[in-house]
Amino acid sequence: MDENLEYMDPDDVDIFGPPILSWVSLSKMNFPNQDWRIAGLVPESGVTLLAGVSGEKKTWLAMYMAYCMATGSHLFGSNQFPVKKSKVLYFDAEMAPSEFQRRGKLLQFDNIPTEDLHAIVGYNFSIREDEQFGRCSAEFLPRG
Repeated sequence: MDENLEYMDPDDVDIFGPPILSWVSLSKMNFPNQDWRIAGLVPESGVTLLAGVSGEKKTWLAMYMAYCMATGSHLFGSNQFPVKKSKVLYFDAEMAPSEFQRRGKLLQFDNIPTEDLHAIVGYNFSIREDEQFGRCSAEFLPRG
């Protein structure tokens, strides 16, 4: 393996996917500095996913993180997790809109300015293929 590997832009990955790297190679790569929406947890660029077994409160955490990003509130009220105020586009393909509304009210989503939080909930969609994702995310993604 080449020990002088540099950061590979995801747009440069060929159709066969990213290269398989050993930890030794990966640990020697040079990456640009990371900017954070939630310090150390949610990077400014890319998509953040939470995964785990059913019933572990992932949706509650994700919705709370969305609230913190839309309001600029520190995560868990802690200076350890400062948050960059951002527009949020929240996706949940499994939750009914009525349940999202119920939880949103409990999390005080009514305090979020209307232009800072949007959601697509209750629809079985594919992030890669769904036309609605493209239309909605265009408003939130950086223009270049």
